[in-house]
Amino acid sequence: MKDRFQFMLKYTALTLLVIAVLFYIVRFVWYPSYYYTVLNAADIFMIVAGSALVAGPLLAFIVYKADRHHFFKDLIVILLLQASALLIGLKILYSERPLFLVFSVDRFVVITANSIDQRKISPLVSLEKLEIDKPLLVAAYLPSSVNVSFIMDVMNGAPDIELRPGLYEPIRYQIEDVKERGYRMDTVLAEYPGLSSELNSVKMDEINVMAYPLVNLKSQDMLILIDVDSLTPIKIVNVAPWGLLNTP
Repeated sequence: MKDRFQFMLKYTALTLLVIAVLFYIVRFVWYPSYYYTVLNAADIFMIVAGSALVAGPLLAFIVYKADRHHFFKDLIVILLLQASALLIGLKILYSERPLFLVFSVDRFVVITANSIDQRKISPLVSLEKLEIDKPLLVAAYLPSSVNVSFIMDVMNGAPDIELRPGLYEPIRYQIEDVKERGYRMDTVLAEYPGLSSELNSVKMDEINVMAYPLVNLKSQDMLILIDVDSLTPIKIVNVAPWGLLNTP
């Protein structure tokens, strides 16, 4: 029994080391900053980590044998099960990683890798995307051929402009629209007075911060604060943003 426990402890330590490395990749490379929370990556990763621990150390503890030859065969099967659990979970996380934060008319939309055809990304932003290792802030423009038919197609389920990567352009091309369609902090606080303490950490007197609805295709919508001078996301606020549309 002592050997069984010692083996399980060593196996658990090795598994936790692998999970720690994978957590770093997921949390800081694939889902940097607030995207880890916004896209609920933590929930998926916890399931992946838990599956790896159950499929590894726990099963090894159960089937442990003093006969190393027979135990080695069982261990190979366990390692395959553990690797399969990790690979399936990582494949899901990788396919749902954020690629773009797209300004679309009056809101920002988080675009994940599996929600667009990456082969159709506009050359206006594709080179810039290759140069950075985090989601790129871009804008989607309305095509010149937009008409009633286009609008009806979107209403009937066709992809809207934020899901058409061929319509992406650098966000600075639409900087005036970004500034015009954002909401000032006094408007936000009038609509959501309970946020005053949470927004105290934002140095709004030092930077030009405006708020926008943040559409999340994978989960609930939130509110995003943007420094419109540097075009930098500042903070994500976990409130339903659509009350702002009713403000003057």
